[in-house]
Amino acid sequence: MFRSFRWIILIGTLVFFSHFLLQSTHKRRLVLLGWPNCLASELLELFEKEFDCQVIYSLFESNEEMYTRIKNGGIGYDMVFCSSYFIELMQDQGLLRRLNHKKIPNISYIDRDYLTCSPDPDMIYSIPQIIGILGIGFDKGKCPNRPDSWFVFSRWSHFKKRMTLLNDPKDTLGTALLALGYKHNTTDPYQVETAKKLLLQWKENIALFSNEPYMGLESGEFVLSQAYLGEILKTQNTNKAIDFLIPKEGSMITFDNLALLKSSAQEDLALSFIDFILRPENVARNIAIHFGFIPHTGLNLYLKPEFLQTFRKHYLNVIERNKSPVVTWLKESEGLYLSAWEEVRSSN
Repeated sequence: MFRSFRWIILIGTLVFFSHFLLQSTHKRRLVLLGWPNCLASELLELFEKEFDCQVIYSLFESNEEMYTRIKNGGIGYDMVFCSSYFIELMQDQGLLRRLNHKKIPNISYIDRDYLTCSPDPDMIYSIPQIIGILGIGFDKGKCPNRPDSWFVFSRWSHFKKRMTLLNDPKDTLGTALLALGYKHNTTDPYQVETAKKLLLQWKENIALFSNEPYMGLESGEFVLSQAYLGEILKTQNTNKAIDFLIPKEGSMITFDNLALLKSSAQEDLALSFIDFILRPENVARNIAIHFGFIPHTGLNLYLKPEFLQTFRKHYLNVIERNKSPVVTWLKESEGLYLSAWEEVRSSN
């Protein structure tokens, strides 16, 4: 009798803990695929707590890596945070789900004046999270003149191996094209070839291709770098000698957007996440991490006016000099850029 009672207790205990484990393993899970340092980790924790779910943030280092993961099955991913020209590609291939704006009330905070040149101005498939403004970051104390042209990478040989370019075909070939007076999204093979030759000249003077140029500027290792405004603003926190400008030949703007994958089984949770990170206080938290610009009208209470004015000034500067400044997906012509970039990267 006692042995039977013990078995009843044991079975009851196992049933209880099995139920508990089942409940915890069946907690809703949201899986994001995105860049490093783009979302404040505290926001992920706050969202998990408020919505009783688990958030997994999987990182990638390039748009190409992200795209390969999704194309090769990508089962389990719910959302992707990447450059807008890859949003265009995935939209064309039917990999994205249209956003239900009724479930994202905070979308009303997005300043549509900044979306006129966006590949998705009506936010049908994606929400802008960072607007990047490309230019040159430089050390005012070491540069005798302001580097107001992209040609500094070939002309300023006295700073040989103390300059850097970004490790990205769109950014580097695009600026070489602009320097030559061409459109950065050209599909003309001759123009891309000419830009490649100029980029090979620039390569002789640079220390390396790097997507983290602010680190070398901050330490004094580098004197000037092709960089995004947000990176330079972050660097200025520790080195006030670092400045930023848009070269006279013009520049480019990039949108990093958040999109919902068609394969997601958590549409409602994903839309709740978008709405959550669009709350003004949460947008401010993210900006404190990446120093990028988010076109959001509710930030006046959270950010200094000078910060917002700096972005607006440079944004309008780029628009004025380049009427179509946004990097776009060029479909069949993408191969032109990739081939030219491979030649540049593999050259000695």
